[in-house]
Amino acid sequence: MAILVKCNATDVLPESEIFSGELLVEKQAQLVEGDEVFIWTSERPRQRPNGKGLESRGRLVSSDQSGSNAKVKIQVRISDRSPKERLSMNRLAEMGQKSTAARDLHERIHKFRPRRIWALSEGERKLLEGLFEPASIAEENVRAIVPEEHLLDVLRMLARSIQMADQFAPEKWGVRVNRKSIMLKVGFVEVLQFHNDLFHHLVRGDLVPKKTRSVWHDNFYAAPYKNAPTCDAFDSDLSISKKAYELLLPAHEAAIEIAARSPIHTTTKNDHSPGLVNFISRMVKIALPQPAYVGAFEQIVLYPDEIADQKTFIEGTAISVLLNRYERDQAARNKCIEHHGADCAACGMSFGDYYGSDMSGFIHVHHLVPLSSIREQRTVDPIHDLRPVCPNCHAVIHSSNPPLTVDQVRSLIEKHGKI
Repeated sequence: MAILVKCNATDVLPESEIFSGELLVEKQAQLVEGDEVFIWTSERPRQRPNGKGLESRGRLVSSDQSGSNAKVKIQVRISDRSPKERLSMNRLAEMGQKSTAARDLHERIHKFRPRRIWALSEGERKLLEGLFEPASIAEENVRAIVPEEHLLDVLRMLARSIQMADQFAPEKWGVRVNRKSIMLKVGFVEVLQFHNDLFHHLVRGDLVPKKTRSVWHDNFYAAPYKNAPTCDAFDSDLSISKKAYELLLPAHEAAIEIAARSPIHTTTKNDHSPGLVNFISRMVKIALPQPAYVGAFEQIVLYPDEIADQKTFIEGTAISVLLNRYERDQAARNKCIEHHGADCAACGMSFGDYYGSDMSGFIHVHHLVPLSSIREQRTVDPIHDLRPVCPNCHAVIHSSNPPLTVDQVRSLIEKHGKI
């Protein structure tokens, strides 16, 4: 279901991903976690007679109706802002001359006072959904903090640290982003942070190479976290952050393991930004996990067969999550693409040709023998066991059980004259 929240402009914090409020709710609006939410803000009539207009959209995180009145406390995780040219009441009235959905919505917004929730019709939902820019709040905030020349390096460092945090404590980590900083917390401890052109991360002191400490001795200091004993902090500007991160990676991983022993802080969970994880996943083309406490509607799947240089690749060890999933080695995926290329092995499609250079190299990697059918650890040969396939062909391959072969899908395409 999609719902509209009408509130005052002062109820919405422009830099926050969370909207909280207590509002009247229509009886027919049965609120369910994961509902799509559109937020409409108004000023008091004397200040701005026409209202402020469509503000943002997101997903309902929680709702709590206590007592006998019709008010309900809600939390909404905001994912997108509307275009700079907001949909105002005047604009909605103009649209209502040609659109029944716009006319009905205008009447209800005009009728109801702020701090009210009601269900949207499908027509109203489609009308509002089409007005949003694709960039998320998380993306906007990241780009405001990190200079473009350092953006991919920063996102790759965050991705690696997120993977380590999820390995040690899948239910205790979280990433926060606002207009001032990006922070990865594990339990009570800040293990990685970027702000004001400054790079800060936690390392286990005894694992810092002596040469590295002597060269950058001014950058190390005792970590100010009682939940991270034996750990030091390392601060530098972004110009050397990539080099420092790579040199200190073993010490950083050990520090994350120490932080994972501390209890989770309420702010770690409350401030977590699923949108940031999804943005990083899209940019670095790795399917990153969300923390265990994040709802399924905020998860992202980048590679259905998602799988540092080595000669053999071990994968297939079952690990316990909501369902059984199987460990994949990212290096195996890279070796497959290096050998076979990034064009689909079935239809020949290239993301770079269709969507531009930013999407060059984007492709799914298919296991010729499904890992779920093996249920044991085994050695993977990236050249013989894996193939690059586009999402459409990948879906067709897995449309039957056992899966179709790449050759069978290619034959289907040839039969229907599309190659």
